[in-house]
Amino acid sequence: MYELRINIPNGREFFIEQICKSQNLKVGVELGVWKGRTFKHLITSCENLTLFGVDAYVAQPLNSGPETWQPGENGHEWDHQHYYEDMLQFSRNYRNRAFIIKDFSSNAAKFFANESLDRGGSGKLDRLVKWTFRATAA
Repeated sequence: MYELRINIPNGREFFIEQICKSQNLKVGVELGVWKGRTFKHLITSCENLTLFGVDAYVAQPLNSGPETWQPGENGHEWDHQHYYEDMLQFSRNYRNRAFIIKDFSSNAAKFFANESLDRGGSGKLDRLVKWTFRATAA
């Protein structure tokens, strides 16, 4: 184990950017993209990174978590179709390295056969959404 010390602005996207660059990461997955703040930042800041973004982009009224992503909840529009279309449009500008997968994390995880994309070792694919980013050096 080693310690990584870096000076970064506030915001997880900047922290993840520095990790990607310092470790020369080539492939990553963001689970729960929503409006794409972190996804867009990483694609525009890390030129060697191929990134897969996963989000169901649907309301989930049966979700037991803190939110069900229904319009009006917590003051958000939760305009899922708009968010999804915006991410698709953004990704078209980075065709070879930005990919949006509209699916639940537990289903999309089956797409990633490469075990080096760390799934946390828990074996509970339904909990993947809690991990916002996993990456591996190619």
